[in-house]
Amino acid sequence: MIYYVRHGETVYNKEGKWSGLIDTGLTTLGVKQALELGQKMRDVKIDLVFVSPQIRARQTAEIALSSRAHENRPPVITDSRIVEWYSGEYEGFAWHPEFDRDFYGKRELYNYKTVETFGSVEARIKNFFDELRAKHNGKNILVIAHGGIAKVVHAYFHGKQKSGLYCDAPDMKNCDLIEFAFGG
Repeated sequence: MIYYVRHGETVYNKEGKWSGLIDTGLTTLGVKQALELGQKMRDVKIDLVFVSPQIRARQTAEIALSSRAHENRPPVITDSRIVEWYSGEYEGFAWHPEFDRDFYGKRELYNYKTVETFGSVEARIKNFFDELRAKHNGKNILVIAHGGIAKVVHAYFHGKQKSGLYCDAPDMKNCDLIEFAFGG
């Protein structure tokens, strides 16, 4: 089983700004969300944890796992393939629904020359989860990463990789948890 979690609230989330690779830490609410996540998952068997190298994801993992006795904490592995989508000149940009739909959609309203391509994100997410499937199938794995990446992860598990149409994938709130199974 894969347990996918978006990190806790950051200052940029609170201010309604697009984060991308800007490395922002958790707010007081973000810490609370991570603690609540830890309580919710305290008795769930987790074999491994994979976390984005960005501080907001690493803090969420550290705080959430702190509710477990030291001997019951799974190994935590940082993996750069699950870093957030690089959004180029739009990092720090004020978020609004029209931009969100365009960024994850057909990319017609803005110039996205410096933004990471759909193909790049899809390739790294596919590589990451294909490797998990090959090496760790049958284990319970917690992945703590980002909301933008979650859209591609959702498509990966539901067989709907569709470059340019991630605007229809579900949005995750901070510290939301989604379960995925590899199947077969």
